[in-house]
Amino acid sequence: MNEDRLRSALKNSLSGMDFPAARQQEVWRIIKGEKTMKPKKLSIILACLLIVLTIGTALGAALGVFGRLSSREITGDSAGRLALLEQEAPKLETSVSLYAPASSAPPAQPQTVYDQLLARQYERSFDLTVNQAYCDGNKLYFSYTLTTDGRKVWTGEGMPSGISEWMMQQPGRRYAEVWSHSEPERDKAIIHWLDSHESSWYAYENCDLGDGVDLADGRYCDILDGTAQWLDENTLYGFREVQLPADMAETDAINMELSLMYSATLFYQDAQGVFCANIRPAENRGILRLPVSIPRTGITQSLSGSAIHETYTAQADVRVSPIDLSGTVTLTCPVEWTEAADHFKGDVDYLECYKLVADGHVQRNLDVSLHVLAPGQLQSTLRFDLPVDTRSLVLRPVYFLSGEHPAEDIPLQ
Repeated sequence: MNEDRLRSALKNSLSGMDFPAARQQEVWRIIKGEKTMKPKKLSIILACLLIVLTIGTALGAALGVFGRLSSREITGDSAGRLALLEQEAPKLETSVSLYAPASSAPPAQPQTVYDQLLARQYERSFDLTVNQAYCDGNKLYFSYTLTTDGRKVWTGEGMPSGISEWMMQQPGRRYAEVWSHSEPERDKAIIHWLDSHESSWYAYENCDLGDGVDLADGRYCDILDGTAQWLDENTLYGFREVQLPADMAETDAINMELSLMYSATLFYQDAQGVFCANIRPAENRGILRLPVSIPRTGITQSLSGSAIHETYTAQADVRVSPIDLSGTVTLTCPVEWTEAADHFKGDVDYLECYKLVADGHVQRNLDVSLHVLAPGQLQSTLRFDLPVDTRSLVLRPVYFLSGEHPAEDIPLQ
């Protein structure tokens, strides 16, 4: 428990009461176990503790999806940006209901396991809410909540009937040796069932947003980051970070189309190995389209820098937003650098990436990728958490073999 947060909560909730600082400190010491409660003061202290607990619950409930995800282990390097987005992103709470299309074939009683799983996909319904969104013309971030009418699970022994082809297969291996599931409890259930039988299958339903978005003008945008977590069997919440085109028009809103993907996944395991099949309707391939309009609410600051060295030149173009710092460095360099990067040669000491030095503090690059644009031309991507102080920013090159080269730093202006 954070002491400053508790003090603020007590102050805000008890501002009209006689609750002096000394008394607040006494309650804090009791909560931490530093002071023994006296029987005659028990009722007062319990009342204060109840107030504090109520405040804590209210604060947690008031957090948006960005805020809730920022404290989850699954978000990893995204935690800092999510905490900032919780402060900067306006709440939208835009909801829509989506329904899987009906089968184009006459309904019939399912005869095989495959038929049974496929028939269920024609009955599914979803409610999608875009909870918060932030767009500055360079990046677009949004959080969402997806609810469904339950995710069914099926199990059986022996070879599942009706499966004509496998999406993936690992002959001679066990599920636990080669695959895993993002939901730990689901992973345990799959392993337990498959390993408890000589020949058996486990199937479950899944759904989530796709890995990209389509703009209204037809251009496709990649997802830079995102994650999702199930609250229960019916409710999924998550976020997406989208890279917008460099020539994005200056509009008040970004019109795009999201893809909701749904299907059933089946794992089968026997003495021959482990196999996986994905079952989805042929009519729409298990994809529902959803048009969404996101208001443009943020701005960015453009910075640049350049360097001319004996063996190469570099041009850096960076954008700083209230959420992060991102951009690229384009290198005109020896051809052997592009050949080494393109063919993963480990004996060439080429410039691999950049770190950020902000007011003397070094930050690692969260998106280390190097693209070969042409022979003798590379582009290095940049993505950093927003520094505490942005007044003095420098990009520091890191070579594949020799590491950091401070003498080749690029100041940003």
